[in-house]
Amino acid sequence: MTSNGIARRLRGSYGLCMFRGLLLFTAVVAATIGTFACIAPASLLTAKGVADIDPAAVAMTRTVGVALLGVASLDFACRDLRSSPTLRRVLGTNAMFQLLLTPLDPYAYAVGAFSGVASFLPNTVLHIVLATVFARAWWTSRTVVCPR
Repeated sequence: MTSNGIARRLRGSYGLCMFRGLLLFTAVVAATIGTFACIAPASLLTAKGVADIDPAAVAMTRTVGVALLGVASLDFACRDLRSSPTLRRVLGTNAMFQLLLTPLDPYAYAVGAFSGVASFLPNTVLHIVLATVFARAWWTSRTVVCPR
């Protein structure tokens, strides 16, 4: 069997399971951070190395927390979808979401909102990796058909 045949077989066997795992992983991460942002926004901001924590920053952190809980709910609800246009839209939207989040933390560091490189680098790397993985999942989801 050629390497292309092996790749096709693996994609057919494990492709949808990868989507499930990816959506479940992002749902858990988003729910954890979203819950923390809603319950203890000042602690989250302090952990991120935010220079000035004012009431507006706390309010925006809670707003972001609620948005993350929405993303977590959507990803969790869609984790068992079969390969379909709906799943492709969820995967593509997640890729775009991660891509749009990527420059925000470096920008916050550049304007002095974060105190050090360690306050933004792990998140930025995570967003780049997730954007890449979601984009690949979106791209391959058009051909993957996996029985339930």
